[in-house]
Amino acid sequence: MELNEVERSGEEEEEAGGAHHQRRRRQGGSPSGRTEKKQITVRALLFAHARELAGGVSEVSLHIDDGWTTAQCLENILTRFPALKSLASCLTLALNDNYVDKNAPPMLVKDGDELALIPPISGG
Repeated sequence: MELNEVERSGEEEEEAGGAHHQRRRRQGGSPSGRTEKKQITVRALLFAHARELAGGVSEVSLHIDDGWTTAQCLENILTRFPALKSLASCLTLALNDNYVDKNAPPMLVKDGDELALIPPISGG
């Protein structure tokens, strides 16, 4: 594997001493070597029977790490409101007003997204 110019110059600086922290900052890591995840906020909306099972809560703000999926958001909500687990298999999710296909891979959520949990609705 060949090193690109940025990696070469970083290694040369590191060999010269004291440049390890500068190189880490260029790579987006912290001086301690830990990569900090960006926090995002996703707004979850609960409708009808889902809202009732959540004790009347109609909106939940999820403060999560960037890179989460719709499935991870749902799991987070089910953990917060265990009574919702009875609906988990029949909930329909909508991300930003678009239905989420249950058979497709989970979709990534972004900061400011809106995730709706829609239970089966009957009536006439």
